[in-house]
Amino acid sequence: MEAQVAATAKSAFCHLQLIKQLVSFLELNDLATVIHTVVTSRLDYCNALYLGLPLAHIRKLQLVQNAADDVAYEEREYDGGKFATVELTGKPFDEALREAVLKLLKYVGGSNDQGAGMGMMAPVCTTVFPGQDGSLQQKVKVLLRIPSQFQASPPLPSDEGIQIEEREGMTVYSM
Repeated sequence: MEAQVAATAKSAFCHLQLIKQLVSFLELNDLATVIHTVVTSRLDYCNALYLGLPLAHIRKLQLVQNAADDVAYEEREYDGGKFATVELTGKPFDEALREAVLKLLKYVGGSNDQGAGMGMMAPVCTTVFPGQDGSLQQKVKVLLRIPSQFQASPPLPSDEGIQIEEREGMTVYSM
């Protein structure tokens, strides 16, 4: 089985190298289809046989999946302006992210001094902060751009944990 895993991983990495040459010619959805057809389907084929394999073998296949994810991303440009932000510390990432997003959703849903529902906003960005040793700190900052019609005078949040910040335009890489 070790030889099969090694051959599958090697083949998938070779195909990913070829697919990378198509990135500038295909739309993101089409690129994802090619990756799924050529790479992911090979990983899925008879994947029940991988049950009980040593972790080292599974890691090889996981590296292929990670590499496939890295190929299919979209680059987006967003204007600068005023952003609603929430920064939380001392909590695990998932918990902090969930809490921050909930606060921001309440704000855009009307929990502000104007009672204004602002609709959905893009982008929703998450920033994590690396520690000195390269691990992630228990610090998360989530921000969303306030819609254009509210940029001049954004509603003040009812929740003191939400701040309004002026930010420059940004490039966001989305998978």
